[in-house]
Amino acid sequence: MKNKKQTQILTIAVYSASKDKTGKELDKVIDNFIKYLRDHRLMNVLSAVLVELEKLYLDDNNIVKTEILSKTSLSEKDTKIVSDMVSNKTGKKITLDQEVDKDMLGGVIVKYQDKIIDASLNRQLSRLAKHLAS
Repeated sequence: MKNKKQTQILTIAVYSASKDKTGKELDKVIDNFIKYLRDHRLMNVLSAVLVELEKLYLDDNNIVKTEILSKTSLSEKDTKIVSDMVSNKTGKKITLDQEVDKDMLGGVIVKYQDKIIDASLNRQLSRLAKHLAS
C-alpha cells in the first residue's frame, strides 16, 4: 500500500513540475526527478510512475486510450468507425493502438477505459457452443 501512495505522490509531483515545460526546462525536470529517485533508492517505482503519468496526461487532455485487437490490420475506414464509436460514448478524443492477433478467427475486440467490447468470432463461436451444449 505504501508503494501505491508513494507512486501517486511522485507522479503528481513530477507531472506538476513538468506541465507546460518543453526543451531544456523539461529535460532539467526529468533529470532532477531521476536523480531524486536514485538518491532515495526509489528507482523501483519508476515504471509505475510512468504508467500513472500517462493516465494523468490522458485525463488532463480529455483523451481516451483505445486498443483494437483483430486478426488483420483494420482499414482506415474501420478504425474511424471504432474511433467515432468510442468518442461518442465517452465524449473524449481518442488515441488508437492496433494489435494483430493471428489466432483470432475474425472480428474485433475493442478496449477503452474499463470496458471491453468483444465482437470477435472466437467469442461468438464460444457462446454458440455453450448454448448448444445446454
